[in-house]
Amino acid sequence: MGRVQRRRKWKWRKRSIKEDGDSICIQLVQWLGEQKCILPSNIQWAYFSGTGRGLYTTMYLPEGSFLIRLPKHIMITIHTVMQSGIGSWFLNASEVESFSNQQILAAFLIWERHLGLDSRWAAYINSLPENYTTPLTMSKREKALLPKYIHDGVQEQEQTVLESYKLVITVIKKFSLCKHCGKLLLTDIFTFHSFLWAWNTVNTRAVYVKPTVSVVRLRGENTLALAPFLDLFNHSCYVNTRVEETDESYSLFSSDACPSNSQVFISYGPHANYKLYIEYGFVVSNNPHDVVPVTVEQIDKVMNSVHAVPSVTFSKARNKLIKNNRLNENLCFSNEGPSFTLQAYIFVREVRDFDKKVLQQKIFTCEFTNVEKEVINSVVIRLLCDKIAKYQQQLDIMLQPNQCSESFSVAKILVYNHLQLLEKVHRNIFV
Repeated sequence: MGRVQRRRKWKWRKRSIKEDGDSICIQLVQWLGEQKCILPSNIQWAYFSGTGRGLYTTMYLPEGSFLIRLPKHIMITIHTVMQSGIGSWFLNASEVESFSNQQILAAFLIWERHLGLDSRWAAYINSLPENYTTPLTMSKREKALLPKYIHDGVQEQEQTVLESYKLVITVIKKFSLCKHCGKLLLTDIFTFHSFLWAWNTVNTRAVYVKPTVSVVRLRGENTLALAPFLDLFNHSCYVNTRVEETDESYSLFSSDACPSNSQVFISYGPHANYKLYIEYGFVVSNNPHDVVPVTVEQIDKVMNSVHAVPSVTFSKARNKLIKNNRLNENLCFSNEGPSFTLQAYIFVREVRDFDKKVLQQKIFTCEFTNVEKEVINSVVIRLLCDKIAKYQQQLDIMLQPNQCSESFSVAKILVYNHLQLLEKVHRNIFV
């Protein structure tokens, strides 16, 4: 929703719609009014340095203030697509087992953008960004410079998008010429470039709605919708938002007060910067929800050199205890320090006397003796030092290119923020 990167403190200069002569915004607001959308007059669309398009309030907003109400009929859902000119493509695709919400909504955006002014959604389609800063938009050279934990996430997303596109092409190849313009082949309209734009639009701007029954076979629940104008609210990890959804409308209320003449933010959820970057293409400095992931392989490598338990004692029973209690999951460093599972994993791997009942009790209570805490901390410190050194080395490599995409610039900020978090945890251990 209004996804842009957050690089610095909020320093912005708002410029009104009229000052910018933004006819696109005026047309969108007029169209929304015709569709019976309720927009408070004090909520205005503006440009902000550092965040781009967003919404601000001309008057003080107390807690619980109403922000917007959209009638359900102008939210783009699977139901919307099924009633459109391309709905039959998916309904009749008997050879395809199922589709994802993103696939169908992305295909709809491509089609409606091709229709131009003939589209019912033209005012909304024209207001969408032309470019995004998600890692999918980076060059191959830039992707090769990413740290492994980011690179793996990008690769996974690339594979998902590519497979989704191939499935859509399988459906539209049954129809050759575009019936709307009578000139272009559908494959010339539904290019991978256009699909990538549409996928980014859906992935970064869709909201979750109550699940409804879908007439087309879907992978997962039918819970995504594109919400015109509402998707202009930018994210802050320091605010909360309340949603009221009925069969007829979708409304937003701010749970926090907002000063007059300041940007109005909503929350996309308590996401770490890695999630925000991979999904939305931005990061938040001093994100209280941020974490730096750690792998089992990284921990084991360190433990082989610090108070390591002889490999013969790392029995199947220990492995089973770790897996049954999911101590090999959510391994990370946060602003509060090493995660519970990270400490518990080290403890189970490190303790010499294996007593299942004693170990489980300590795991659930997290009541370690001073000696046990020292052993855990010795591994944690070594792990931190290793990761700090590697992140600094990786950041130095990423800083070398003189010119880079905006997405790669955000990736550098992500690694820098993670480096700062690791250094903070390291300092706090000795306080």
